[in-house]
Amino acid sequence: MRHTFGRGRFAQGSAYIGDRGEPQFFLPKSPYQALAQLWMRFEDFIYALADHREAIEETMRVIDESYDSLYEEVTGAGVVKIVNFGENLHAHLTSPRYFETYLIPFYEKRAGQLRQASIYSHVHLDGYYRPFLPYLKDLPSTASRR
Repeated sequence: MRHTFGRGRFAQGSAYIGDRGEPQFFLPKSPYQALAQLWMRFEDFIYALADHREAIEETMRVIDESYDSLYEEVTGAGVVKIVNFGENLHAHLTSPRYFETYLIPFYEKRAGQLRQASIYSHVHLDGYYRPFLPYLKDLPSTASRR
């Protein structure tokens, strides 16, 4: 699957929003979340990660690489100010260890790209999140530095 940034559609959405707010959209899920929520049943994903770690990690690397052109389009467009990591994070789908191993590095990398382009980002949290609260202070700042 290839994701692209539709400049025309973004302009259309921006015109619809007008001065009532700032247009924003969801970016594709991190590779971990994409596999856990979209491509595999969660249980199958966790077993595969335990039994075939190298293959699953390679798959996550390839998914992340597939996002490179999208992030280049978004950061190069000069019109996007806010995006959402559409993760739908929930502690029942991600252990603290996997959060540290697979999600934080992804957020650091991608939020850093967005920050360099003066784009704010935020993440969608849903359901039970308490085990991740201690990480909030150390997560990458997604605030724009102008």
